[in-house]
Amino acid sequence: MILSKALIPKDIRQTREGDFYPFHNEAADGFDTQEWIGRRPWANGKIGMSGASYPACVQWLGARLRSKHLSCNFIRNSHLQVAQ
Repeated sequence: MILSKALIPKDIRQTREGDFYPFHNEAADGFDTQEWIGRRPWANGKIGMSGASYPACVQWLGARLRSKHLSCNFIRNSHLQVAQ
């Protein structure tokens, strides 16, 4: 059995240039990214995410849309309460 991992960093929309609107597109963008990664030919269909602070909040938002590929979410220091 070969075990390997791929690390895929993801920028948050509009943090490189332009106006930044926190939490505006993060849920849909996160879901789309999860689906894209899960369908890659080199992927086994299961993905995990990890992040802290704002990226942790972004992960909560994307996870709420329930991608079939998301199997693990390691969130640290999230100040967003989205479970309600």
